Amino acid sequence: MGGILGVLLPWTLVPAIFVWLSMILAAVGMRKLAADWLPPDAAMIAALLYALNPYLLVTAYTRCAYAELLASASFPFLLWGAFRIQRDPGKGFVIVAISLASIWLANLPGGVIATYTLALVLLIVSVLLRSIQPLLYGAAAALTGLGLAAFALFPAAWEQKWVYIDAVIRPNQLPEANFLFSRFGVANMYIFNHRLSPLAVLLILGAVASAIAARHMRYGTPAVWWSLTVLCILSGFLMFPVSVAIWRTLPELRFVQFPWRWLFPMCAAATLLVSFAVIQSKRKRILLPVLGLGLVAVDATIVYAKHVYPHFVAEIADKFHSGRGYDGLLEYMPLAGKGRYLPADAPFIAPVDPFSLQSSGTPSGVYVEVWSPERKVIRADLPHAMTVNLKLLAYPAWQASVNGKPAALQDNPQTGQIMMVLPAGASRTEIKFAQTWDRAVGAEISIGSGVVLIAFWQLIVVSRKRATEPREVEVVSAKAA
Repeated sequence: MGGILGVLLPWTLVPAIFVWLSMILAAVGMRKLAADWLPPDAAMIAALLYALNPYLLVTAYTRCAYAELLASASFPFLLWGAFRIQRDPGKGFVIVAISLASIWLANLPGGVIATYTLALVLLIVSVLLRSIQPLLYGAAAALTGLGLAAFALFPAAWEQKWVYIDAVIRPNQLPEANFLFSRFGVANMYIFNHRLSPLAVLLILGAVASAIAARHMRYGTPAVWWSLTVLCILSGFLMFPVSVAIWRTLPELRFVQFPWRWLFPMCAAATLLVSFAVIQSKRKRILLPVLGLGLVAVDATIVYAKHVYPHFVAEIADKFHSGRGYDGLLEYMPLAGKGRYLPADAPFIAPVDPFSLQSSGTPSGVYVEVWSPERKVIRADLPHAMTVNLKLLAYPAWQASVNGKPAALQDNPQTGQIMMVLPAGASRTEIKFAQTWDRAVGAEISIGSGVVLIAFWQLIVVSRKRATEPREVEVVSAKAA
């Protein structure tokens, strides 16, 4: 989504357009979710409340965490599908599969949260309905959704062994170091944590109050009320140190890193609960303006107090356009990488100097013919063989050929760059990022899951069509009679 916007618009406009599109998506999803139980006007109010909820604005304007923002915007669709499964298993199956895949593709920590949330909601619904059907349909839908995203998820899981993935869970980035009001954590996140914590407590109290105010739902839609209430309570609980055992026990939960990320499912649940409570209240004409003014006041404070980085996007775009590249995080560095030693302005090709980390520039007789993201072509005419550094980090998928024959690649132990030998005489060297087996398997799983989902949807459409045909025949016969 960001890439397409960057192609169509100037990069300085992309963040604003991305944020607005995400908020519109959040509103559409919440409206769909709320419309199953609320009248159209009330569903629209719920949509606006969720699109403007404080954590969404913090994510957009304070953290600039656009991937998490998009995952948050997609989350109401997941709840919509989960609750639909109990009434319309086929449609619920499709909605859950597509929305879960979308969240995983947008943001991996968001995908972990969404998967656990889906499991919680389906379990509660199955228990209250005393039926295993929602759980079975939901599990099948979740597997299909993960299959749809497998082209990205399978390589991401397998290729963890290529990189310093444990940097994601360093002691100061583990959940236990980042609970609300924590005194630990990374320096910049420590400051953010202490700014966010009072707001998080306010949102938790608001969510609990919403559940209490909407308690009449227990009689009409008990599965919905209990699911939303438990989700609010559990999300709030996971933000405090008393939940440390859960963070250490549940698989992959530690990769969420920051417990306050549970605010986005909590805000979705609380939005629906408060909408129920206000619409059913006899004082809604007073409550709605008060709620709206309070939300505007909090949101205005967030936007006013945001960190302003006026040159942030322009600087990143400039790095890409100049060919210097963009500084990545340690957890994405290859195991051979020494990111802090990699020269900032390293040329595409430079002779290896064992006594210096500085590159002396492209040697004479060597020039770059193609330098695209996954393919590099180098032509050389050298009087003798030369070992060179390439401006590439040593990921295992890179493969090289010289004059059409496979060539060996080495790792520079000082910088983590790829080294190779250019032969004497005229040569043409091609380096490609190869299609590894895990990427091929992931793509095949995604294609297979897509075929299954389309076939399942067609089956639903055909079965519904057949179910309506007898009624139409009966109506025609009755008119004829």
